[in-house]
Amino acid sequence: MDEKAKTKEMAELGWDESLHPRDPKGESTGGHWTSTTGVAERESKAEEMSVHLIDKLRGGGFSESLDGVNPKTGYMTAITNKTEKKISLEDVTKEHLRTFIVENFNTLSDEDMYFGGWLDTDKTGQRWAYFDSSKNIQNLQEAVDVAVSSHQKAIYDLKGDRSLYIDYDQGNRLYYWLDSKALTGKTWI
Repeated sequence: MDEKAKTKEMAELGWDESLHPRDPKGESTGGHWTSTTGVAERESKAEEMSVHLIDKLRGGGFSESLDGVNPKTGYMTAITNKTEKKISLEDVTKEHLRTFIVENFNTLSDEDMYFGGWLDTDKTGQRWAYFDSSKNIQNLQEAVDVAVSSHQKAIYDLKGDRSLYIDYDQGNRLYYWLDSKALTGKTWI
């Protein structure tokens, strides 16, 4: 019996998916037990965080756990591009942040996972806000490897307070950092 037929049969037998703490197969968090935190608690935490994170985002960005921890060392990188959100900076609201937290609550609840928000400017001068489920990784090579495997544009060097952009040039990986929009360094890895 295929997956669709099983799902239909379970529904006919009165199965209520909402009563079972497991994410659906095929989702980025599929196969993992979900948090026991209820909907009201998730909404409350998301509302609380979004109030102060909107200012941090407009100030350049943030990496913050659901417990309010802001890592100070290592590198931040998203573990997947499936949850990434990109919104014009002029349009972004605290509701966008709140929604991202609620939708990614299970992933953000994992150890060493953080809600990452950062800003970037494209070639036309348009400013964008990006939201990611990010991991704090202490080793640069490991962080770049994770970023490359999840097709990320950049990682963030917490100690150096800079973005390390990844250039996918001819199968080689090059990262570089930008300070005040001027290319100041390149390193092949």
